Amino acid sequence: MKDIPDLNDQLQLIAHASPTFPKQNRLVYSPAWTTAQQQLIQWALAGGLTVSVDDYGNVYADLVGKDDAKVVATGSHIDTVKDGGFLMGYMAF
Repeated sequence: MKDIPDLNDQLQLIAHASPTFPKQNRLVYSPAWTTAQQQLIQWALAGGLTVSVDDYGNVYADLVGKDDAKVVATGSHIDTVKDGGFLMGYMAF
């Protein structure tokens, strides 16, 4: 994989796309959500990942490994509730 910018810098870039910064409003399909989605795609491609987007706008970023390797999968979301906090949408625990 290629070098990826600092995580905090990446999160700040998306956070500042919210029209109500510092409150986060990335409701699904809103302009702020679309901006975050496109940024995520750019970062994934820059990192050498294979990217696909389904009909609902879900982004899949895959690092293809060896055929006989075990698979690891994880996921999260970039949408938020109205006036969410800074990490809303990034942390899917």
